[in-house]
Order: sequence, then C-alpha cells, then structure tokens
Amino acid sequence: MPFCGGDVSVPNISLHELMWEKILTYGSRIAIIDAFRDDLSLSYLDMYERSRTCAAYLQSIGIKKGDFISICASGCTEYIFLAIGILGCGAVLTPCNPNYRKDEILEQFAVTRPRIVFVDEDTVEKMVAVKSEMSCIEEIFVIGPSSTFLTVDQILKEGNSESLQVVDIDPENDLATAPYSSGTTGLPKCAMMTHRNYVASAILEIFPSTEIQHTIYCNRPMYHIGGFGVALSGLRIGAKVILDCDCQVPKMLKMIENYRITTIPSVASDLRQMLEAKERLMYDLSSLKWIFSGGAVHAPDLIRKVTKEFNCTLILEYGMTEVDSMSLIMISQNDPPVSAGKIRPGIQIKISDVVSGQECENGSNGEICVKSAQVTKGYLKNPVASTSSFDQDGWFRTGDIGHVTKDGQLFIVDRLKDIIMYKSTQQSGKVDLISPSELATAISKHPKVIDVGVVGIPDEIHGEVPIAFIVPSDHRVSAESMHQSLSEQILDCKLLRRVELVFTIPVSATGKMQRGVLRKLAGF
Repeated sequence: MPFCGGDVSVPNISLHELMWEKILTYGSRIAIIDAFRDDLSLSYLDMYERSRTCAAYLQSIGIKKGDFISICASGCTEYIFLAIGILGCGAVLTPCNPNYRKDEILEQFAVTRPRIVFVDEDTVEKMVAVKSEMSCIEEIFVIGPSSTFLTVDQILKEGNSESLQVVDIDPENDLATAPYSSGTTGLPKCAMMTHRNYVASAILEIFPSTEIQHTIYCNRPMYHIGGFGVALSGLRIGAKVILDCDCQVPKMLKMIENYRITTIPSVASDLRQMLEAKERLMYDLSSLKWIFSGGAVHAPDLIRKVTKEFNCTLILEYGMTEVDSMSLIMISQNDPPVSAGKIRPGIQIKISDVVSGQECENGSNGEICVKSAQVTKGYLKNPVASTSSFDQDGWFRTGDIGHVTKDGQLFIVDRLKDIIMYKSTQQSGKVDLISPSELATAISKHPKVIDVGVVGIPDEIHGEVPIAFIVPSDHRVSAESMHQSLSEQILDCKLLRRVELVFTIPVSATGKMQRGVLRKLAGF
C-alpha cells in the first residue's frame, strides 16, 4: 500500500501573499547581498516595497492575470523582487536560461508566449533577435543600465506600490510559474505550477530551526528550482541570502569565510570538488553548519567524508521541478548514510513495477510515484506528456527508481531512463537492470578514482552494456589497466564493456551529470 509522510493543512493563500506576509515581519533586517555586484544589499522592507512597486507598474501597463512574463537573467537581487512582483500582479513567471541559444529560447517561448521579458545586460542583443521573430513579446526590460530599453531602476522610480490592485487568485488552479523541466523522459517540457503547489511545500520549511540567523550562500541558477526555491525559502525564514553568479568551488570557499556562511545548497559534484580543493585549507570554514545537496545519488563514502571534513550536517533532499521536495534526511558526522530520507508530510508515495505498472511489494524496487498538493497540474500545451506522466489512478510518475522501507525511508536507485537494460544472452531473453549510479558508487571505492560517470551504450548481443568515464588521481595510468584493476577488485565491475579516462565529468549548471555528453564521447 502507498506510504504517507503525514497529513498537512495547506492554507488557501497565494505564494506572493505568503511571501509578503513573511517578509514584513523581518523589517529592516538585511535580506539579500549580491556578492557579484560589490555587496549590493537590500533589507526585507526594500524587498517588500520593490516587489509591490514592480507589481503595480506591470498592472499599469496592462498586464493581466494569467499573462506570461519571462526573466532571462542570472542570479541577482532584481530577480527575486521581480519574481514576487510578477506573481503579485497575477501574471505567471516563466524562467529562461540566459545561456540558451536563440533557437532554444524561441522553442521555449513558442509554448509560453510571454508578453514581457526581463533580461540582464549580456542577454539584450540575443533577446532583441528573439523578439523580432516572436510577435507575442511586447516589451523588453533590462536589469542594469540601458540607453535603448526601459530598465528595472526606471520601473522602480515610475511605479507606485500604493496603486497595486489586489488580484483574485485561486491558489489551487491559477499558475504561479511555468518552469521548464526534463520531466520523466524526452525533451524539456513546461511544468504548470500553481500557487498551491508552492505554498504546500513552503509550509514545511527545509531549513533547520535555529536561534541564529541563517546566512545562506546561493550560487545556483535562478531559472532552476535549486536557486529560486532556495532564495525564497531563505527569505521566508528571515535569513540573509548571499547571491552569487559564480559557481566555482574556490570562490564559494572564500565566500564562506567572508560572510560567515552557515548554510549552502550543493550537488554531489561540488561536494567532491570541495573535498579536493587546495583552497579549503586557506579559509576559515567553521561557520558552516548545514549543507543541502540533491540532484543525484550520493555515494556513502562521499557523505562520510563531507560530514567529517567540514564538521557539519549534510541534508540530502530528494525532489524535482514538478513536485519540489519529497523527502529529507539529516546526516551528521557519526551517522550512517542510508536512505534519501523520510517522506515529508503531505506526500504520498507508491512504488510501481516498471513493466506492469502494478504496485510493488514492500521493499521492492520500482518507479516512484507521488500524490500531493505539491504536484504539478501537468505540462503546458503538451497533453500527451501530461497524460503519460500520470498513471490511471492519478499518481505522478517521477521517472525515478527506488523503494520505501516499512518505516517510511525512501531509497533512490537511479533514473528510469538511465537504467541499463542488460540481456545475459539473446537466447535467454532475461534482462538485468543495471543502475549506473550503483555501478559508479562501486567504482568510486577504487583508490585511484576521483570521479566517475557510467552510461549504457547499445550492444548487438546484450542490448545495452555499461561503460565508465573515470577521472583518475594519476593520469599516467592507462584505461586498460584501470579496467582490469576494477574487474579484479570489484565484483559489480565485471560487466563493464570499457573504461575511458577523462579530466572531468561533465555536469549541467544545476550540477546534474550530463549523461548525453558522455554517450557522445563514447560515439553514440
């Protein structure tokens, strides 16, 4: 039977109302410091006033409830109050990656059709080219100076927060954001996220309660839930949020000392770099108390090293754009790393057989399916994807493989689309499911392996076979000798077809391994 993390009561309120209500309580306390722009800072009252001024201005130029507005910019102070202001005037925020090519932005905007786009200085020229082919875009506003377009600073001067008209929001049905996600399979899709989706998640704060003010370092992209969500969560608890566009680990270590950072969001690849960075010994990192991490399965050895070396609590979070956070686990230095955490209140989980779709027995691996007030309504203008992402009983299919124990601990094995289907022989037809993450964890135990990525490639006899891309501690070692050593020492590595030695494992801006890049390196 399905597992439930417990019941919660979700208030009937919009996301911007919740944010304004919380922000007001912190008054003149510093809310945001932009480390990328000479420590530009805003108080909570500044955030409240500026977000409402932006909302009022947007209303004054004819933006109506349900209109789409895009922000195509990196992390900055303006991004946060613009986002809240967009919601406050009843519009829908659709984030856009500023690193996208023109054709990628056109493809995204063909679905969302934004009336207005906010861009940073570096993206203006590209967005002008996009606007020339998109009749839906009426205005481009610039974050920063501009002699051609209206700027956010001008909006703040011309807008009047007192003229803001209250918009009647139906939290359960009205959209707050339309972010892009890879979904469970295939090309990126635009998730329809309602106000209720976010409020249901927000009432269960992810940050540990503490008597001291959290100082959160946020260098994650704002166009992704890993950045935007962390910033909003920080503001809801009265934290000081340090924004930075620089995702380099050495810079982050320096910032921890400079700002006495207590909390950082991270990903597995960054954690490995933090452990290996020579700069780690140059800075005082004693203020760091909590590290949040997610986006991939974390090897137990990595978890142990992080909690020991940084003397902090590692909080592993399992979530996705379409649902937000589903489980959490806090791991201190002496705790054994086990699951992806306990299922959060308000979340129901069932495990379905990947072939039959029937519910699995307790402890058996299958696809993780979820029901919650946090779950997306579906994908914008994509009925096929919306239908296929839910089973016949209304459970959202996450595309992740895992299982749940009797006490509600959730274990993640891998992504369904990344599972390697290995046939022992053509004659038997028997298919073994090989998890790239589990195989990578086994390989990472080798003393000469710094980092590793595993993918499946086509094979005439076995259907698919795994190959490993390894960052060795000594590049004088050959791929052949490494392959032989792994096969001899680690039982799970006997199925490896080959080993490729690389200098780095490619990851996205959000820290997820780019398996598609690895497959191309393998020639597929």
